[in-house]
Amino acid sequence: MGESRQAQDPDRRWSEEQLKRVQISIAQKRKELAKWLERKQLFKWARVEYGKAARLNPDDREDREKLGMVFEDGSWQAREGKGLPDENKAKPADLPDLWRAYWERLAALSKFAVKEMASLAKSCESRKLHEDARRCWGIVLDYDPDHADALSRLGYKRLDAAGPPLPPEARQFLTELTKGWKSAPAGEELSEETAAEKARSARHRKVRSDHFLVESSYVEMSELHVLTQLAENTFHAYHTFFGHSTPLVEDRITFLVLRGGDEYDRFVDWSYPDDEAKRKFLKGLWSFLYEGNRSVAMRYDVREHIRDQVVHRTAEALAVAQLGSWELPWIWETLAMVFARETVGAGTYCITMSGSTVAEAFKEPREWPKKLRGIVEEGKDDDFRDVMKSSLNDLRGPRGAKAWSVMDFLMKTRPQGMRILMSASRGDGTRDRGEAALGASMGWSCEELDEFWRRYVRQRY
Repeated sequence: MGESRQAQDPDRRWSEEQLKRVQISIAQKRKELAKWLERKQLFKWARVEYGKAARLNPDDREDREKLGMVFEDGSWQAREGKGLPDENKAKPADLPDLWRAYWERLAALSKFAVKEMASLAKSCESRKLHEDARRCWGIVLDYDPDHADALSRLGYKRLDAAGPPLPPEARQFLTELTKGWKSAPAGEELSEETAAEKARSARHRKVRSDHFLVESSYVEMSELHVLTQLAENTFHAYHTFFGHSTPLVEDRITFLVLRGGDEYDRFVDWSYPDDEAKRKFLKGLWSFLYEGNRSVAMRYDVREHIRDQVVHRTAEALAVAQLGSWELPWIWETLAMVFARETVGAGTYCITMSGSTVAEAFKEPREWPKKLRGIVEEGKDDDFRDVMKSSLNDLRGPRGAKAWSVMDFLMKTRPQGMRILMSASRGDGTRDRGEAALGASMGWSCEELDEFWRRYVRQRY
């Protein structure tokens, strides 16, 4: 065994050296692109490319100086007022054409990176360095999501003829969401009085399962069983995907389905009698939490909406429990969107559907992919660093749609990284908004995620 390991060492050293060589060559292309952007007075975009180049080749002094860093006391440190300006100085009227030219150059850079990384991946395979080869093929997919050899080597397959190629973990996860709920536990009818019945002085039909209580005064018992199945399946799929053997939420989650209009509004008034502003806000939502974070009152509109809400709120509760707080809505809200959209297919219940500030073009989640491609091609989507810093109320319109799409992209293309991201994001409130976790889980900066996600949208949407 010792001789075998020693025999492998030269190959592994060779692999590391070759990977570094390829990274430096890509970094040089990044720098050339950054200099072109700088000449065009596109300083914000130039800083992005210098930053990517610096991550690939940390020894390059010029990249860091362009970013406003100085070398002091044995390390690089940021200095205000140094480096390139933070904003583009080109004429606003020229920006659309310059954005298209920028992406044409990014496309050429991507072809170069794909060629170099694919060649290295094949060389690693010939030396039986399979782990290193898989890493290189993964980088190939960052630059070209449709690269046939990379998709084949990494086991990507389509779930159906119209869908995109997916890795094995994502296929298993999506199959469980779309098909597993029909065989999930449906719960049993409950006769004893519940807290909501006492509060409303009303009698409900009720179904109780291991993890949920679903009740309503007018929804049919058969539909309550379906809602229970959807909730239990979401519970199981979440724990399976993220590798949790013990329940993240120990207490039962209650879903109370109310008629829209007066019945829903009266329950809002009962739940928050001393907070007029909150009552007004909640009456504009599809659902709200009451008596802590384990009870959800929902406004019944159409069947698909209420099913969507059950899946969404279940995934949301589990994600918040895993993260340990409500601090990162760009994670827990968008995870809930992914679960609901893939399970029910409606995707209509989310914060982007609430309030009067929603952009008209983004009121219908079914249209988000098409709308997102349009704003990506025009260079009008928000930078992910800003999305990451958003409060829940800021995740509206185009920003909310992008947040969902980024999570959808990560869940379907980087499932193993998503497990690490969720673990790395848990903290005590002193952490950043998830940037460090993104680097630890995916190996990307926010700017790299933006580029790879935008390329994914351009090729898949």
